[in-house]
Amino acid sequence: MRRIVNATARPLSLVLSLLLVHAVLPAEEPAAVASPQFVSGILHPTLSPDGTRLAGSFQGTIATGEVTGGTLRIHTSNGGWDIEPAWSHDGKQVAFYRSPNFFSGHLRLLDLESGEVAEPGKPVIGDGKIFFSPDGTRILGTFRDAQNRYDLSWVDLASGERTRLGVAPDDPQAYRRQRMKFALAPQGERIYYAVHRDLPNEQGGNNGPQADVFSIPANGGGVETLFTWPARIYDLVVAPDGGSLVVVTDLGSSHNDLWRIPLDEPLESASRISRSHADDERPSLDHKGERLLYSDNFGGDTDLFLRDEATGQALSIPFTEIDYGQSTTTVSLEVVDEMSDDPIPCRVSLRRHDGKFHSPLGKLFRITGPLGHFYIDGKTTLELPHGEYEIRVFRGLEYRPITQAIEIGPETQSIRLAIKRWSNQAERNWYSGENHVHANYGYGEWYNKPESILLQCEGEDLHVCNTVIANSDGDAIFDREFFLGQLDPRSTDTHLVYFGQEFRSTIWGHMTLSNLTQLVEPIMTGFQGTTNPNDVPTNADIAQRVIDQGGTIGYTHPAANLLDLYDQPYAAKGLPVDAALGRVRLMDIHGHTYAGSIQLWYRLLNCQLRVIGSAGTDVFLNRVRSYPPGWARTFVHLPEGLSYSGWIHGQNEGRSFFTNGPMLEFEVNGKPIGSALTLTQPGSVDVRVRVRSAVPIDRAQLIHNGNVLQEIEIGENGTSAAFEGPVSIPESGWISLRASGPAHPDVVRDPSAHTNPIWITIPDHPNSQTKKHAEIFLRWIDRLEGDLKQRDRIPTEAEWSRVREQLRGAREYYRKLR
Repeated sequence: MRRIVNATARPLSLVLSLLLVHAVLPAEEPAAVASPQFVSGILHPTLSPDGTRLAGSFQGTIATGEVTGGTLRIHTSNGGWDIEPAWSHDGKQVAFYRSPNFFSGHLRLLDLESGEVAEPGKPVIGDGKIFFSPDGTRILGTFRDAQNRYDLSWVDLASGERTRLGVAPDDPQAYRRQRMKFALAPQGERIYYAVHRDLPNEQGGNNGPQADVFSIPANGGGVETLFTWPARIYDLVVAPDGGSLVVVTDLGSSHNDLWRIPLDEPLESASRISRSHADDERPSLDHKGERLLYSDNFGGDTDLFLRDEATGQALSIPFTEIDYGQSTTTVSLEVVDEMSDDPIPCRVSLRRHDGKFHSPLGKLFRITGPLGHFYIDGKTTLELPHGEYEIRVFRGLEYRPITQAIEIGPETQSIRLAIKRWSNQAERNWYSGENHVHANYGYGEWYNKPESILLQCEGEDLHVCNTVIANSDGDAIFDREFFLGQLDPRSTDTHLVYFGQEFRSTIWGHMTLSNLTQLVEPIMTGFQGTTNPNDVPTNADIAQRVIDQGGTIGYTHPAANLLDLYDQPYAAKGLPVDAALGRVRLMDIHGHTYAGSIQLWYRLLNCQLRVIGSAGTDVFLNRVRSYPPGWARTFVHLPEGLSYSGWIHGQNEGRSFFTNGPMLEFEVNGKPIGSALTLTQPGSVDVRVRVRSAVPIDRAQLIHNGNVLQEIEIGENGTSAAFEGPVSIPESGWISLRASGPAHPDVVRDPSAHTNPIWITIPDHPNSQTKKHAEIFLRWIDRLEGDLKQRDRIPTEAEWSRVREQLRGAREYYRKLR
């Protein structure tokens, strides 16, 4: 075992004082990182009641081992992800969830002596941590009822019957009860839980990051209010004497640390008991309170540490081998590009016949849809149990995925696969990128550094990866340490990583800021209980600061509610204002809000606002459940070849299309995407269209001013469309090409693609949609002003005067159009 220097415990009152004066706390040693031969990546660790063993989730199986390390034993098989293990008080059973998606799942019981896995008396679905009652007859957890609501409840293991506990005072919202963090005292007499102040239809952190902590008798009863903690609490465990809690919190840090909170003086005497340069999480105490188990992800995936509560020293737990209960074989895997025969970075999914996914030790595995996967730089080695496997290989949008069955037996194997392009956009000087990637964000399992971000971008063949620093629910700013104001030096000639910023407002909306030389302060606005609780500076003010340094501004995930584009917590409520003021150039159309964002974009375009459509997927790469970066992306035409500044400029000019699969070509009168042309009168223009796709499409359309101008016939193969010929243009406005198809397992979301417009001016024949959409945005601005007044987070008359001036300027623009 290796010793870890323990952080000196500091009373909370002192820490808060230091933070207020911006004092720099002494640097601490990071948690020691397991060397490559160690077994790491164990999630949801929990300590046995006697403190001698631990259980955890390892690559979707339940595993146990001695706290001294050595061999990690695998206990479960069959499909699904086995997560959230919990020990029975006698140490003979482990309860867990078998989940299809690493989130909620069916409750299961593992008998450690026989190895049998059983179910309760009837199916029970829940999510989050679970706890055995002392007599072993019941399980405490957040379980789902017949109305699909999750509540803190007891489940009788013999019958499967559920008994709900009333917990959050004056709060009928299942939304909060499902997300609260709770723990059962070791003796089983009381439950302690932390509730955040988030509400449905509001952004997380809108009402502050504080956590209100309560306690109730284990069988329900009067709620005791204990204290309010000034930051999020992501997990907690109760000391055996009931006198203190160990919590996971990001107080004063952008990483999660462990704090001890005495219940008699929770704020005055609270002290930090761990301090890593990444996240320390998942605390678990034995029933004597002598040992504290927790995880640390400074090495990328998680390592486990055992803290002696008497001395405060923490030691890593060195697991050095895995016992699968059967023979294993070393397998070498190499993936090459079929054309060059060179090893190539890619994404790999390896599934055993029993349904379990396997990853090399030390690799950050993730789940997208039904598939577990990991990234390699072309080669890797695995130790695999014997049996049949299915291996799948992916590389972004322009390669055809490979699926191959393999049989692993006693002989050492070398597997070599060749992946082939179906499209090569770069050969035609079209280069892909996206604007909204999070390396590390709140409540994630892994820790990403620029090296792992670059590997994922190379593995997805994403040429430009705009990674953003941001807050989540409070003052903590994630990934600030990676911002350089220039390309990350690990970038290559063909794959560029640039750390920019996501500016997050709880009312105006979120913007991605790219090509920055300096971060724009404040990082966020409108988060109560933080250093930036007010709704000023406005997004227009922030955008101007970006413009002043030559950066690029784009609204991200603009509209998700198809019935009301304004009415959604994360909607871009300030976008129609800032576009009218000339402050915003881009909006991320393609991403998880594609359908609503298209509608909002069309309205802006019809108001003669040349806002460029782009792609920003808002992926969180530190989470097990994660989409790949660039699952939707923008292709920008760069005649001079790839450069970051060239790509940003080309995107700003609209020489681009955005897609999650189909590839588009589009010209009008010989002019490319992003051009403008003038006609002397209404009439025909010559159009050239080509659509290609690796998966079936069922629609290709020319769009004029938001309406379908012409349907393009799909080819017999179902994956292409083409058209050359005249189309009639009746009025000024814009024309573009879009294509879409049905859901396909090789594509994230339904395949769809859209070009940016070609603008057409016909004197004396204005866009007939303009007046209608200008009226919509005038009502939008009235609604926004009303919400700003109701929130009352603009503190001075001078600031209100500036806000009203910006709203008035936007109104004037739309009134002129009307």
